[in-house]
Amino acid sequence: MLLLALGLASTFGCSDFDKEDSQEFRQTGLNIEPTNGRDGEKTGPVDEERLVYQRHEVRRDGKVVSLKETGTLTAELVKRAQAPWLHIEDTGSVIVESEELRSIENDTAEERIYSLYSINVDTRRNTKSLDTRPLEVDEDVLNEKGERSYLNVKLRDTPVWQIPPPIDRTYISTEDADKAELERTELIRQRANNIETLSNGLRRWTESVGGKFDTTSLLIGWLKLDIPTSQLDALLQRADIVRVTSAKANSLTPNACITSPTCNLAGAGTWRLGEGRVNERLGVDEFWWKGYSGAMANPTFHGDSRLNVAVLERGAEDFWEDEALWWNDYLGSSRISRRVKCVTSPQNCADVVNFNDATTGNSHPTMVGGIIAADLLSGQAYGSSMGDTCWSGGGSHCADWENASTGIARHVNVQMFAAATTEYTLDNAILNAIASSKIPDVMNLSTSHKETNRCNPTSSYTFEDAIEAAYQTGVLVVNGPDNVGSVPQTGACNLDSPGDLPTSFTVNGFASASSNCQSDYQQCVIDGSASARGGIDVTVSGLVRSRAMSGIDLQAPGRITFRGSQSGNDGTIITTNTGGTSIAAPHVSGAAALVKHWLLATGRSWVNSPGRLHTVMLSMGDRHRGTVQSSTGFDYVHGAGKLKLRPFWNGSGIGAWGNHIRTATTTSVGLHTYYPFSQPLPSGTENLKCVMQEHEYMANKTDVSDQYLQVTLRDSSGGSCTSPGNPTTTSFDASYDLKHMVAIEGQSSLVGQCVEVTIHRMAISSAGSASASVFCTYTGIGDNEPN
Repeated sequence: MLLLALGLASTFGCSDFDKEDSQEFRQTGLNIEPTNGRDGEKTGPVDEERLVYQRHEVRRDGKVVSLKETGTLTAELVKRAQAPWLHIEDTGSVIVESEELRSIENDTAEERIYSLYSINVDTRRNTKSLDTRPLEVDEDVLNEKGERSYLNVKLRDTPVWQIPPPIDRTYISTEDADKAELERTELIRQRANNIETLSNGLRRWTESVGGKFDTTSLLIGWLKLDIPTSQLDALLQRADIVRVTSAKANSLTPNACITSPTCNLAGAGTWRLGEGRVNERLGVDEFWWKGYSGAMANPTFHGDSRLNVAVLERGAEDFWEDEALWWNDYLGSSRISRRVKCVTSPQNCADVVNFNDATTGNSHPTMVGGIIAADLLSGQAYGSSMGDTCWSGGGSHCADWENASTGIARHVNVQMFAAATTEYTLDNAILNAIASSKIPDVMNLSTSHKETNRCNPTSSYTFEDAIEAAYQTGVLVVNGPDNVGSVPQTGACNLDSPGDLPTSFTVNGFASASSNCQSDYQQCVIDGSASARGGIDVTVSGLVRSRAMSGIDLQAPGRITFRGSQSGNDGTIITTNTGGTSIAAPHVSGAAALVKHWLLATGRSWVNSPGRLHTVMLSMGDRHRGTVQSSTGFDYVHGAGKLKLRPFWNGSGIGAWGNHIRTATTTSVGLHTYYPFSQPLPSGTENLKCVMQEHEYMANKTDVSDQYLQVTLRDSSGGSCTSPGNPTTTSFDASYDLKHMVAIEGQSSLVGQCVEVTIHRMAISSAGSASASVFCTYTGIGDNEPN
């Protein structure tokens, strides 16, 4: 036995899951060396990388005090690092982006090493359409009884999305950045022209049968048709279409109940919105104390002095209370950067100066936006009651009321989208957001689409394809799934769209109204009615892997009090309990804005690239499945655990700390092995965690690549991790999931050890390439301990 011979401690990725569900895993056997893969078989050659650029800096008190550069950072290198999968055919190589940040000099300084490596790859892959699947038609299309059919139709052979994200301007000249943006604009124009040509036949046919068409979603390959129902059979015989869905109204539902008595639990406990921010719970306050509250410019995405969070909501504009005082800053100036109204007749989204909000009715968008961005801590409510029953009629409110009514990211700008109650206006809203001069940093969707075929990872609807485009642009899209329930937790998958889409960050709600949860954050368990179940079948190498894709990413509070409402001219704070995943998702959206503020403020502009913020947020969980903490993998009810922000800076209370991110792409099976930390883990290290997210673009394919994560601890050699010694501990997350996690705890296992990470690439999807980002962290406290 290899393990016994070497005296190694070992854990395997299936252990935690096997106790509670049937998620499918490969067998890793007992071979822990990275040259061995499934069942001890070799997975292929190890990547050989060549350094092409490195920036090595030391910061003290936020200022760079030492800087050494190797090579030259060009605009071309930046583009290839941001989305390496887009540049394989151009060069026959890919750029691997890697960055280490850690505390040094007894926690008085920070060392940052940013590196770009080149790896040669096979360029023989398919970058054209992968739509070889048969035509798929939703049942409600076939059951149409009216004289007219209103349809969304996806064109077969729609090209794979090849539009690069906005160029990172941080370390290149303005001239080079402007040139890159012009090139991006030209690529968008070419794509539009190509797909317009592709659609000519369908458009001519539509007009010939007395129909109408709309091209607002043509950039992602969809046409919206209004045709006589008598012509439906003829449409379905066409060879140039691959997907048909209904474009009728009422296909989207908000995922929180606002007025239902089953939601307003008078007898339940109270989790006040603002009280969730404390370090014993979500850990937001530590970010605020450091100044990371959303007031951060991001010229790569927009020209605002604050980060932008877009709240895309179904329903009429009167659901938004855009005059609520909590949208103002401390000077009384509005933090609303856009008001966008999307309508169905004619199809368009347009900026407006004001929403015609009602004083009663549905407050869902107002509530969701307030959880993210409400701020009443600077006297914004002075002179207005706003529902405060303790207010005496004077000027100020008490500090406790102001704190309880304030959201997660109090200094961000808010983009308000009011989309008509259909799936096909929401896609227009998303495309409008990412095509504007104010690309949002984070996008919140507290709504879902009830699919005919739930738990389908393929992008099958217009707004799912729009989410895919947003992801490729670099926007984090956060959603709350439908409140269909997660009890029993071993039941079948019931995720609606877009919760079943790998590029959407899906959030379940935990039972924050329970007394156990309020007294001890570690005792918070999933809310059976403010949640859904993942466990999605995926196709790998032609085989269906049962329930392999977890689907759920994190948990956040599922019930709160002190939420915003549209009642009154200034908005009103409601103190009854309200619950649903619509409550949970905006907690994560606000938290993600704070994390992005921290990363941008410390020079880590790679966070604007596709999937990077998504990957970092996967690490911001306490790993709890109920009251038990896991060490490997994602659960399809609990995800990576409850939201728990970790402040990676000196003096934050987390002890010894460091983090590292790497994004790697390939076109063939094999191994990608590296050492995220250049030095052994320091004294005081209690917790090591690595999370991996696979970048899977699902608009044109039904299968996924097969990659998994291995973390090995090795003895250091001469105080360095350049050429470490023998392995001492290893752990796998060997699932077929698209997210992976490995955690190792205990000073006795970690201190003085070198960390080795291996990405096992067992199979490449029909897209012809596989990409993944890995974020590794170490801290002096556990994932479930307060800062």
